[in-house]
Amino acid sequence: MKKALIVVYGKDRTGIIYNVTKILYDNNINVLDIKQTIVDGYFNMMTIADVSKSKTLNKVKKALEEYGKKASLSINFQLEDAFLAMHNL
Repeated sequence: MKKALIVVYGKDRTGIIYNVTKILYDNNINVLDIKQTIVDGYFNMMTIADVSKSKTLNKVKKALEEYGKKASLSINFQLEDAFLAMHNL
């Protein structure tokens, strides 16, 4: 299984989870785990997703970046192996 970590942060508003997970769904990506909190009006979400069946990861990353800019959110999409390599140095 190939996994990705998606982290979203920004001012809370309706539809953030819907819009992020819709991008994942549209690209055949399955959400394995999702955690979200709202602290003093700021939305935080961390998602682990199975990207094994998606053949369009560059498209996903670009779609998430575009949504993030449009919604004034910080969205980071990173493959698990790259994340682990960065944090195991």
